Amino acid sequence: MLNKYKTRAGPKLREINEDISEFCGQKLSLSGSNANFQATREKLLSSLIGTLTGRFHDVEAGVLKAARITNFKDWPLDSEVLEDFGDEDVSLLVDHFKPVLESSEVDTAEIESEWCAMKKTLSKSHQKSLGKLTWATVNSSLKEKFPNILDLIDLLLTLPISSAVCERGFSVMKRVKSDWRSQLKAETISDLLLISIHGPAIEDFNPIQAIHLWNSKALRVRRPDTLPYGPRVEDEDDDDSPSSDTEDCFSDTDCQQTCNLSLDVSVLLGADTAVAEEFAILPSVQTVT
Repeated sequence: MLNKYKTRAGPKLREINEDISEFCGQKLSLSGSNANFQATREKLLSSLIGTLTGRFHDVEAGVLKAARITNFKDWPLDSEVLEDFGDEDVSLLVDHFKPVLESSEVDTAEIESEWCAMKKTLSKSHQKSLGKLTWATVNSSLKEKFPNILDLIDLLLTLPISSAVCERGFSVMKRVKSDWRSQLKAETISDLLLISIHGPAIEDFNPIQAIHLWNSKALRVRRPDTLPYGPRVEDEDDDDSPSSDTEDCFSDTDCQQTCNLSLDVSVLLGADTAVAEEFAILPSVQTVT
C-alpha cells in the first residue's frame, strides 16, 4: 500500500489539496516546487517501507507464517485445495511447541490426523461460511472429538501480538514485590500478578469468600497487628497512679474474640455494608472512619 503512495497522493493529501485552500481568510499554497515535495515524499516512504520490512521480515516464514491456519478467512473454499491446506504448517507447529504441549498432556502424535479430519468436518458443515466461522464455535461443538488439535489452536490464539503485555506485567511486578515485600515466594508472586492483571475490579470484587478462606486455612491463630499490653508499671513520682497489681491487658478470651473479628482495615473500609454485617463489626468500622 505504501508503495503506491510514492507516485500518487493519498486520501489525506488529496483532502488538503482540494478542500483546504484558505485559513482565516488567508489563501494557502505549497511553498517551493512540486518536484521537491514529490522527492521528499518518495524518500520518506522508501525509508518507512525499508524499516517495516526489516522489522517484520520473519512474518512470512516459520512459526508466524504457520499460524495462518487460525484465520478462517485464509482457508480455501475449494474442498480439494482444502485437503492439503495447512498440513505442513501443523507439522512445523507441533515440532516447535512439542515440549509445551506434552507438558500439558496433549497427545502430539494425534494432532496431524485430527487436523485433517477436522478440516473435512468443517468443510461439510460450513462450506459456504468458513470465513465467518469462529474458534469459540468450533471449540463448543468439536472439543471432545478433536481435543489435541484444538489445544494447539488455543495455544496459538493466546500468543501476544506485541510486547505490551510483558511490559505491563513488569510494571505490576514492581508494585507487588516492593522493598517491604521482598520475601514473597515465587508462587505467591505469580498468584498476586494474575489477580492484579486479570482479576476483577475492586468495586466488583466480593471479599467474603476470601475472608472465610483466610480465617479457616491459617496454620496459627490470627492475631491483631498490635500485641496485647503487658502489666502496667507503677510510676513512683505519681501518687495518683494505679497500683502495681492493676493490669491493663487483654485476657485470653478477649484476645481470642479479637482474633476472630480481626480483619485488614483497608479491606473493611473498601467493603460494602453486607461484608461488615457478615462479621458483625459495622460499629467498629464506623468508629474507625
